[in-house]
Amino acid sequence: MKDTPVVDAKTFRVVLNAPTGLVLTGLGKPSSNVPFMMPKRVAATAPGDQISDYIGSGPFVFKKDEWKPGDKSVQKK
Repeated sequence: MKDTPVVDAKTFRVVLNAPTGLVLTGLGKPSSNVPFMMPKRVAATAPGDQISDYIGSGPFVFKKDEWKPGDKSVQKK
């Protein structure tokens, strides 16, 4: 990958060194090796450290105050 410039608040562009038809397959595959998207500050967390802020996914926000580990996880739309 050559670059991933930010276009706007909800869009980024993938610029490759050479043309390939595998980008959509790589981003959309259902296997366990998925390309997780996360804020840079979360990605920069050391592998042994637990993250302290849970932001949710898409239109959902994780409600940490209602979370009961091993029992209940609440996401608000």
